[in-house]
Amino acid sequence: MGPVLFFAPTVIVYIVLAAAVGATGAFFYLRKKGVITIGRAPAQPTDPIIIGLRENAALFGQLYEAMYLVSRGKSAKVRTSFAAWNNRIDTLDDDSDFVVAFREEYGDFDEWKDRKAIKKANKLVKTFKKAGVIRDKAVSVFAEEDFTEKYYITGGIVEEGEELDVLAPYWSCDGEIIEKGIAR
Repeated sequence: MGPVLFFAPTVIVYIVLAAAVGATGAFFYLRKKGVITIGRAPAQPTDPIIIGLRENAALFGQLYEAMYLVSRGKSAKVRTSFAAWNNRIDTLDDDSDFVVAFREEYGDFDEWKDRKAIKKANKLVKTFKKAGVIRDKAVSVFAEEDFTEKYYITGGIVEEGEELDVLAPYWSCDGEIIEKGIAR
């Protein structure tokens, strides 16, 4: 009877230890995946351009992909793209921190050489992401219920469930589509 009493507490200790190790491993795995967060909420941005882009994300619809292409050196319309952005900026209050900061950073685009313009476009595209303006990464999509909310269709009639190539991805902010993509 003696060994059985000694054995039972030892097994319980091992079970408790195994459960603790498993729970700790699961905690760190879920934290790495972003399911569990610890501490304070992330700090709100203080950069007026990030704040302004977030607050006015829809205003710049139909300009995001063009600026993205400029940032990658895949568009010859460098000045046209910056001019379009500045024209939309002109519709806002001239005294806002966003407008002032944007004009300081991107307002003198006419004076830039192409190389500088591409660097500035790249900086602006990185700012989109910081503001929560996201470019979808899909290269093909299936025609489903919400498909027409995200994409314009080219090349004829599309059957539900049909796979299409993405010619230009959609852009979103806080789950709202702010610039439709193009699919064929």
